Amino acid sequence: MNEMADNPLDSLYGNHERSYLDSFEEYTMALTGLPIDQALFLMTQIVSVPFAFLLQYGLPASRVGESARHLFCLLIGLMFGVVCFRWQIFHVLIPTVVAYPVLMIYGKSEAVGRVLLGCAMLYLSLSHMYRQVFDYGSYKLDITGPLMIWTQKVSIIGWAYCDGQKPDSELTNDDHRKHKVDKLPSFLAYCSYLMGFLGFQTGPCYFFNDYIEFMQGRHLVPFKKPVGDQLLDADTTDSSSNSARSFEKYPSPIKAFVVNLAACALCGLVVAKLCPLFPTGSMAKDDFIRDTSFMYKVVYCYLTCFFYRFRYYFAWKLGECISYAAGFGFSGWTEDGQEKWDLIKNCTLVKLETATSFKVVFDEWNKQTAKWLRFICYTRVVNKKHATNAVFLLSAFWHGFYPGYYVTFGQGMLFVSLGRKIRKSIRPFFQTSTSKQILYGLITFVGTHLALSFAVTAQILLRLSIVLKVYKSLYFYIVIISFALLFLPFPRPPGQPKKKEKGEDEEDINKPLENTEDEKKEESVRNTDDGSELRQRNLEGQSED
Repeated sequence: MNEMADNPLDSLYGNHERSYLDSFEEYTMALTGLPIDQALFLMTQIVSVPFAFLLQYGLPASRVGESARHLFCLLIGLMFGVVCFRWQIFHVLIPTVVAYPVLMIYGKSEAVGRVLLGCAMLYLSLSHMYRQVFDYGSYKLDITGPLMIWTQKVSIIGWAYCDGQKPDSELTNDDHRKHKVDKLPSFLAYCSYLMGFLGFQTGPCYFFNDYIEFMQGRHLVPFKKPVGDQLLDADTTDSSSNSARSFEKYPSPIKAFVVNLAACALCGLVVAKLCPLFPTGSMAKDDFIRDTSFMYKVVYCYLTCFFYRFRYYFAWKLGECISYAAGFGFSGWTEDGQEKWDLIKNCTLVKLETATSFKVVFDEWNKQTAKWLRFICYTRVVNKKHATNAVFLLSAFWHGFYPGYYVTFGQGMLFVSLGRKIRKSIRPFFQTSTSKQILYGLITFVGTHLALSFAVTAQILLRLSIVLKVYKSLYFYIVIISFALLFLPFPRPPGQPKKKEKGEDEEDINKPLENTEDEKKEESVRNTDDGSELRQRNLEGQSED
């Protein structure tokens, strides 16, 4: 604790005298054996689970009303914020208070979405820069993480409220119609959304109207299935009696909670036991570079990045567990009556780790941030030819200003273009037999994950000099191969026309951020709803990001 007193960040975030919080911090560190920032994060997240169950079963909307639930979430969120970040909490509290009058006064202006996004990104950028100046390269958990989630949410509510002031005829995008906010939210609901304990520290980010449905108790739509004539008595002839008979059941989050809790525990075990075996800094050490072979470096790089991802999996799964414990996350029913709890899911671990293309990687990694980027950036860019590049740049900007971020996201743009070319020019040659399809799957799996580990290494190491040092030891092999494949002419697959229709390239460039077919089907069903207040979630298919 004495070392923290000399930290320059205290001049911004507030130095403090010894208090009961200091005693709590010492107890938490002794109990968990973790550094103080990680110990407080873990403790508050675990304690959030019983509070979430209390919100679901002790404070249902039917009993206490929406306002009481908002107040409960807000107070718990602020309490945990003070415990983890002390006076740093004002770096979220003050912008929240300032942004509401802007939304209230200028909400009908089309510029309000851009203004709130721009101001939020500016404030977040100042936090990133201050951290880089005084604590360069540190992975210490501070208010910057919650501020990143706050930036997502305040920009969502800005754009959604702006969309809600327009007639439906002017909203040509499905996402804009789906997430629009028609009325100015109350200040309490607004603060609860931005600073409530559900997702405050690590997410997941979610849309405002989904949150309001949850707080009002309108999110758990029952599954109704009419009983067929064959199940009625043969003597029954009354059509009204026939139609009135139906099977009905309500969703329960217990299964989703238990499954995610098990996944969270597994990820935590990997982080505790296996991650220390592959320290990220080893790749840049002179003796490691000098004494190991190229293949050893490639494998070590892959394993290091593979286990490093479990830090994110652990935090995301823990955040999902808290939401599921509160009953938040239900997205609808399958046709045969199976519950879907993927509304706030951040990743599908198995799909991501077995991905055979960067399309799947982008679809399955940090899904809620991808939804945010699509809603506030991709769908707003007029020239779709540049939409994906704009998303990559905004994503890097949102993460901070370490050079490693821009190296990683720059390679992401390269891999998108390369993946499009491979799928169009090479994949058709491997679709003529099952054995060739399996071979193509194996090759693309290896290539995708080697490229992913190579690119993510820069995001882990952060410093440009260290990144270049490691890349040099690997002979820049992924970059060289990628550019060679990108510019190397391939024979045209049989049956492919010489010239493509105008606009086809633009569409393919942006496919990683398009809605999936299941999402489009879901939106189509919602648009044909009869206008009732309950949003219909008895939808077909599995909704994925």
